[in-house]
Amino acid sequence: RFIFALYSNNMPHQLTIRNFQEGGYYHIFNRGNEKKKIFRSQEDYKKFLSMLKECLSLPLVSSHHRRKNFHGEILLIAFCLMPNHFHFCVQQKSKRVLAEFMQSLMVRYSIYFNTKYKKVGHLFQDKYKARLITTDGDLLNITSYIHRNPSKSSPIIVYPYSSLQGYLAKWPSWYSPEPIFSLLKTTFGIPDDRMRSTYKKFVLQNSK
Repeated sequence: RFIFALYSNNMPHQLTIRNFQEGGYYHIFNRGNEKKKIFRSQEDYKKFLSMLKECLSLPLVSSHHRRKNFHGEILLIAFCLMPNHFHFCVQQKSKRVLAEFMQSLMVRYSIYFNTKYKKVGHLFQDKYKARLITTDGDLLNITSYIHRNPSKSSPIIVYPYSSLQGYLAKWPSWYSPEPIFSLLKTTFGIPDDRMRSTYKKFVLQNSK
């Protein structure tokens, strides 16, 4: 029960300039230029997620794909895609790989979007913003904040474009809540069979 009292205030601090650290955890945020939509259809959401999956999945040995793969270098812990912005919580394994990962993803999706909608110019408002996560409580709070993003427009438990459903069921191999579940277990003593229900309660309580 004390977990909810400790971390009830989980609005994120202002995103700051990049302070990249090897093994660091980061809250990543970006929105559309002039706050315009970056996802106009279900196809757009699915395309962005397929690019994420391709970037972060173990590459096939037989694949001749030349795109950069970040499996084992970037750990995606939580995400949420909204019509005009997105949030990630990630860990980078080496000092510079996050910048490379974000550039690759943003360029690929911008090309897809501008080609599909016959647009020119910048899709995103800025390169992206990243804030170093410095405490366990901050890490836990950020994932909750990310998963609560759709609360004003959609029930967060069934929202299809966030990682929350993976937290509450079986997650795919290209993202992992393991750092959060490990934190709940080692710091708060939450047993494995109560991990998902505890996290669900935490997120829903803070969405009110």
